[in-house]
Amino acid sequence: MQEDLIIIQNIDNYDMQIKENSLILKKRIKYLTDVDLLSKNLRNSTLVKSEINTEILNFNKYKHLLLHLYSKIDINIIVKNTVLNISMEELYDKGYKYYENLGMSIQGSDTKRTLKEIINVSKLNKINLTIIIKLKTDEVVYFKT
Repeated sequence: MQEDLIIIQNIDNYDMQIKENSLILKKRIKYLTDVDLLSKNLRNSTLVKSEINTEILNFNKYKHLLLHLYSKIDINIIVKNTVLNISMEELYDKGYKYYENLGMSIQGSDTKRTLKEIINVSKLNKINLTIIIKLKTDEVVYFKT
């Protein structure tokens, strides 16, 4: 009687428990290391979900997430540790954009470099960052600090 069977392929990808006479399956999430994440082709990828210290954010652009992080951090820590080109002067040329709320200019950067800075800032400031990224290939990857 095949109709009495429930077949779940790749069952090793799930945690199972029985609760109140029901089988509960929860997909195991494999989080990438920062090295593995940054080795992916991130061009044209999008943020599906971002969370900072349990605060769920609605950013789908890496730059918006970075600016949000910057707004929560001491400016001196950013200046001393950034992997981006920044200036405390008000600049609008050579790819710089001035952010009045931060009091600094940030030069534009590609996705990989922006994500590297997000990870850098999160680790330096002991921020619990969780992000889900959808790659151009439709692969979904997970990362947390």
